Amino acid sequence: MKLNRPAHLPALLYLKSRTYSLFFVLLLACQPNPHAKDEPDTQNFKISKKKKQPTEKETAPTINDTLIKRTHKYTEIDIYRQGRARVKLGKEYGYIDRDSFEIIKPAFQEATRFQDSIAKVKKDNKFGLIDLEGKEIIPFEYDQLGQLKEDRIAMQKGKLYGFLNKKGKEIVEPKYEWAGNFVEKRAKVMLKGKWTFINEKGKEIAPLKYDAARDFHEGLAAVWIDYQWGYLNLEGKIVISPQFEQALDFEKGKARVMLKGKNYSLNTQGQKTIIQE
Repeated sequence: MKLNRPAHLPALLYLKSRTYSLFFVLLLACQPNPHAKDEPDTQNFKISKKKKQPTEKETAPTINDTLIKRTHKYTEIDIYRQGRARVKLGKEYGYIDRDSFEIIKPAFQEATRFQDSIAKVKKDNKFGLIDLEGKEIIPFEYDQLGQLKEDRIAMQKGKLYGFLNKKGKEIVEPKYEWAGNFVEKRAKVMLKGKWTFINEKGKEIAPLKYDAARDFHEGLAAVWIDYQWGYLNLEGKIVISPQFEQALDFEKGKARVMLKGKNYSLNTQGQKTIIQE
């Protein structure tokens, strides 16, 4: 809209009044609005950064809400071992991960905690081994399984014991009346009341003649024969003759023994020092 100068005002005075009016308008426009919020103006800006889509586990709620809802159905929840916790539903066992997702469905009569990425489980009255994802490592064919030690595990079929490797291959057929776990690449076995040891290939390293035996420690194992204890080495040879009423395992080069009612500290060469008590 065009404004005309009033006839009674000189041209120069009118121009000055218009200039002052424009100055005050601009000055008011630059003043802060006392009612405005102290926030940046984002109307003219766009956020172009693409948000990362969360995974299912990233969106898992805290332990205080939905994680509890995921586990409320279980009658037992064990502690975690290697990222897995044993759970029980009714009479069957399975496993969940740290986010309470069910990794291995409850389907086992018995189940152990995971160790070295495997667990011993029982199904249809037979034992087998599974890995962290529930994959079968040793089939469910055995009446009992020992502990997997040094890549070997004792197994029982019927009333006899043998050994498997960690892949489930039989290295010793079931023929012993008892079998222990491997320690220092040797395992003790018993047949007809007599004991000996086998090596990792399943070969007996000493005659099956001892009345009792302890596991190897620091390369020596205590054996009992004719009511006396002695020690044999990893080759199955007696290196400290049977003479003691009691004999314990070697630890840091020493073993505690009893001879004629007195306690001694025995070294690996068979030298003994009386223990003052």
